[in-house]
Amino acid sequence: MFRRFYSSDSLSKKVDLLGEVPNTGTLYSGFLKVAWPAMVEALLMSLVGFIDSVMVSGCGVLAVGSVGLTTQPRMLFYAVFFALSVAVTAIVARRKGQGDSEGAHACLSQAVTVALILMVLLGITSWFVAEPLLILAGASDETVGDAVVYFRITQIGLMFTGLSLTIN
Repeated sequence: MFRRFYSSDSLSKKVDLLGEVPNTGTLYSGFLKVAWPAMVEALLMSLVGFIDSVMVSGCGVLAVGSVGLTTQPRMLFYAVFFALSVAVTAIVARRKGQGDSEGAHACLSQAVTVALILMVLLGITSWFVAEPLLILAGASDETVGDAVVYFRITQIGLMFTGLSLTIN
């Protein structure tokens, strides 16, 4: 069953082939060469969240709860840049595959402009919706104050991370 779905024959359509079908190991090795930066980035982002929790654990249970509450609402804002990153990657890859380096550069510069605009808009929006969003995420009266402060501080990083995701 595994071979049926994940072999090189099932990963490529016969109509699209221009030569021999590469073996499964070659395909997966190519996928890993392309995907490893994204995998490392995801690991490091998770590690930052973990380290944040460990650092504030000495401040007490409410501090850890406040940090934990901000994770999912923060990801709502980051999801915009994840989506933009996927779209830019697909379009730039297509342009590069067509040999249109100028088109790839134009696409990337447009994406950076869009990312900069989104960073400002989402940064301002996240500042004002922090409290209601965290209450919706389950913040109690005890944790909402600290969670809002922490959320606003971490959203400053959204601006830099959003641009980095778009360019990557």
